[in-house]
Amino acid sequence: MHDEEGEFRQLYSLFQPRIHRYLTRLAGEDEADDLTQEVFFRVSR
Repeated sequence: MHDEEGEFRQLYSLFQPRIHRYLTRLAGEDEADDLTQEVFFRVSR
């Protein structure tokens, strides 16, 4: 389980800024934080 957590953190740190920028362009700054969190919640499942 510890390995999976490290892999997720690596994935998050690599892709979070890109996904957040993309979602900001699509949905606006107000929604981008929540949508980015939802993306990574779903990825973690």
